Amino acid sequence: MRQLTSCLAALLLLPMLLRADEPAKARTVDEIKKKLAEITAPPAQEPDGAAGERAAALRRLKAYRYLAGIPYDDITLDDDANAACEAGARLCAKLGRLDHKPDNPGLPEEEYQFAYKGTSRSNLGYGYRNLTKAVELWMDDSDAGNISRLGHRRWCLNPTMQKTGFGRFGDYTAMYVFDRNRKEVPDYDFVSWPPRGRMPVEYIKAGSAWNVSVNPRKYNAPGEDVTAKVYAADKEGKKVGEPLKLNYSGADTNGFGIPNCIIFRVEKASIAPGKRYVVEIEGLTTGKEKKPAPVQYDVEFVSVK
Repeated sequence: MRQLTSCLAALLLLPMLLRADEPAKARTVDEIKKKLAEITAPPAQEPDGAAGERAAALRRLKAYRYLAGIPYDDITLDDDANAACEAGARLCAKLGRLDHKPDNPGLPEEEYQFAYKGTSRSNLGYGYRNLTKAVELWMDDSDAGNISRLGHRRWCLNPTMQKTGFGRFGDYTAMYVFDRNRKEVPDYDFVSWPPRGRMPVEYIKAGSAWNVSVNPRKYNAPGEDVTAKVYAADKEGKKVGEPLKLNYSGADTNGFGIPNCIIFRVEKASIAPGKRYVVEIEGLTTGKEKKPAPVQYDVEFVSVK
């Protein structure tokens, strides 16, 4: 059985914003395919053991962040974070469960405190003896226990992240996410998954929840009147028919990376090359005057095989 749990911190205040990176929606299939091949290609001499497993997991994380249109290429592994994550995974294994804030089960205090750092500042998971698979699980995040927050995904796609770490002990995994080292964050209106524009089917599962995390510097926190609508689209990107039925719709304003997140899942969305959709978010506002600030974007599924 696979399990995962994400840790909640106080709201992350974003630093002064800069000019945006290239728009993700403008990428061609060939550009996406080429860049993903560069990001995920292992080095000529991959490190052995845990170091190699961590390096592969980092490449997968970078690929997701590239697709989401947020900084990815300078994300690095931190030795201390790696060690804390491994200690945290060992502590969870000793307990036989995932726990972000566990009591000391009898470890020396210094050892316990270091392991606690790993559990309390990380995404945690159970069920995979492979860190890359754990990253994929955290990005999916759509099981009944996590769909209302998508906390793991939002930590993975936190624009302020610059350093991370990974650790595994048996089936228990951890990824360090409490990082705010990025001083210059490109400007953005929102970070969505699947992202606007072309989205490789190889990087998303059928049945995954969709989300839009809006920039808290530009949008007010979403209230109960915020709604998401998803339409099928034709080859020109025009809406076809009525909105598709959703089997989940909600919002979360807790501080999992970007705090203001709208979450929804289409009951019967086809995740296949050539399928296109239009997403509309209504009810968002901006400024003290709470002026309407609707969001609309398109998603086109492609293959990069």
